[in-house]
Amino acid sequence: MRKIITISLPSQTAQYVDTLVSEGGYASTSELFRELIRTRETHEKANKYFNTGAFLRAVKTHGKRGAPKKLSSQHDRCLYGT
Repeated sequence: MRKIITISLPSQTAQYVDTLVSEGGYASTSELFRELIRTRETHEKANKYFNTGAFLRAVKTHGKRGAPKKLSSQHDRCLYGT
């Protein structure tokens, strides 16, 4: 289910949004804002992951052997729930 949210922007910001949509290959203004929100959510999850020490524990625990695969899977679970 979707919820419609209306926002008010200063005209200069609205012009910038219009430019991003027309030149950035977005189907609509809504698609631009959805991408911005997804990017912000991913950024917050990454910060939480790195700030909790999970990343450093993984590095210390796994050392050089197998670290890339293990870190990658932990990273994916944290950021994408996979």
